[in-house]
Amino acid sequence: SNSFCTLLVCVRAFAMQHDQKQEAYRVEAQLTGMLDKCFPQCVKADFQSAKELTSDEALCIDLCSWKYFSTHKAIGSALARSQVSPTGEPEPKPVRR
Repeated sequence: SNSFCTLLVCVRAFAMQHDQKQEAYRVEAQLTGMLDKCFPQCVKADFQSAKELTSDEALCIDLCSWKYFSTHKAIGSALARSQVSPTGEPEPKPVRR
């Protein structure tokens, strides 16, 4: 029983670590996508010579990032409501008896 409990604790710890890694990957992917979308749209080509963003660039990035994350949140909510699995296959409906 003791070795089973140790194994169970190890499995749970692995599952938590795996979930944390997946969440970190999702956050990194969202931030990368936002940067790829908003930076070229908002920051002028000569950004390397400037030490700071202009107020227009900062405002553009603020609005662009807000739209980006709001859109992704809405899509995630819609997918959750429609019960679509991550593979795109519809989730099976429970059978009522």
